[in-house]
Amino acid sequence: MSGAGIGEGATVQVVMTEAAAQFITPVTMQALEPASVWVSQWDAREPNNMAHINLSRDADAILIAPWQC
Repeated sequence: MSGAGIGEGATVQVVMTEAAAQFITPVTMQALEPASVWVSQWDAREPNNMAHINLSRDADAILIAPWQC
């Protein structure tokens, strides 16, 4: 998962739900991935507070990988 495609020049953005953040912390994911970890669709780091839209604008592909026990 993490780092897949990096050797080919791909950029990976980690976006986690609240439940995912309870399973594995965002800090752990940030240690594995150099880019920021996003946990809110209304992240204040984005000037327009719309991370849920901005993250998809430059994406060539989006992978949604749910975790189920």
